[in-house]
Amino acid sequence: MKRNSIRKAGSVVLASCMMVSLAGCIRLPKIGSTRLTQEDIENKLRPEIKVTEWEGDVPAGMEIMYVCNRKLSMFSGDKNWRETLFEHDSYGRQTAVVTVEKQGTKTTYTIYNDDGTMAEKRYEKNGDYSYGYQSREYTYTYTYDDKGQLIACNEVFINPYGDHEREEELVEFVYEDGHLIKAGDEKYDYNFESLPYYEYVIEIDDSDYDYKVNKCYYDENNVLTGMDTHDYQIVYEYEDGVLSGWTSTDQWNRTSYFNAEGVELWEKDADGTLLEQRTLNDHGDTILHEQWKDGELSSKRVSEYEYDSDGNCVSVTSDDWSKNYDGKETSYTSVRTYEYEEHGLLVSEVVCIDGRFSEMEVYSYEAILVPQT
Repeated sequence: MKRNSIRKAGSVVLASCMMVSLAGCIRLPKIGSTRLTQEDIENKLRPEIKVTEWEGDVPAGMEIMYVCNRKLSMFSGDKNWRETLFEHDSYGRQTAVVTVEKQGTKTTYTIYNDDGTMAEKRYEKNGDYSYGYQSREYTYTYTYDDKGQLIACNEVFINPYGDHEREEELVEFVYEDGHLIKAGDEKYDYNFESLPYYEYVIEIDDSDYDYKVNKCYYDENNVLTGMDTHDYQIVYEYEDGVLSGWTSTDQWNRTSYFNAEGVELWEKDADGTLLEQRTLNDHGDTILHEQWKDGELSSKRVSEYEYDSDGNCVSVTSDDWSKNYDGKETSYTSVRTYEYEEHGLLVSEVVCIDGRFSEMEVYSYEAILVPQT
């Protein structure tokens, strides 16, 4: 499995995985109160790296996928460790992410229908109230018609005492001839007689536990040319029929440009003043990132990358500089090193700041069978 950049290598961590047992997860022992060295942490974390191979034949119509099922991290100034576990179904779809820390756990569950649509999203938080981990649960359910169109979104809230506190229908969606015409109290029209014609598309927003209705514009070839969202107006650009990037304008008329991979290359204020800019290398990684405030450079990061023969990034050295509102300047150098196993899977990341060890993360994987795509 080839990883051509940090961005791509990092995506393995959130890639689709099969079911893993939370009950059997390993608990790292606590270490003394003294500051942890890199050797201390490596001795604890490296034995936790596991890549489980598939044993047996691969039936017709199936293929092997290596998926991440566990991530562990430790910091030099903290004797506690952090663990993230991933649960997935037999289709490689993520069904749970569990973050385990000293103060408690956070869990996100996702349940899918047979056709791949989302049926339920549940958020749980359990732990020490003094750390802001007051136990609570939110569940959102999604109902579809026989055409696969979302027709309702409901919310269930469980209070810290485990009581079923409330359940309400957040919104009901109504369609006409397959086109969305009503979402809650909002009504929508549509047309196919003039160009660019437009259609309304429902987007489930996981981060805000909410939904959005986007107005999408298409040309005579049914190619998406633009979109009006709740916060942005987007215009898409194409070269020889292939998406090359898009421009996004927010409610304050700030404009940003993104490349086809979704990386923001620059941002400008309403008057055209440059606010932020990135320069990428041939691998698509940022080698220069600058930000401006009130017309003056406020921060700058210059990065150098090293890659192995497979195109995997093995190290990044970044020089950071910033100026605070009071004019005080700060700077530091960070070095991130990455290690891969024989399949190209990222198994460890080490961070050093100004020559001192800071943090280490390790990953475990399992080979599973999934239907061929």
